[in-house]
Amino acid sequence: MAAGGVAVALGKLPRTASAGLILSLIPTTYAGHQFWNVEDPAVRKAHQINFLKNVALAGAFAVIAARD
Repeated sequence: MAAGGVAVALGKLPRTASAGLILSLIPTTYAGHQFWNVEDPAVRKAHQINFLKNVALAGAFAVIAARD
């Protein structure tokens, strides 16, 4: 993930790096932030925030990957 982020930031193969980052975010987000399975409201909220943050990052990477 770090290498992909650096590649996007430096503009080195940004489409490929963005696609790789999206593919790595999907399982990480699903496995790591299952807020719907958490009972404690504070922990649930923290997981929901991080889940939505990762969804937003995936959207931003999708925009980069789709650019000309």
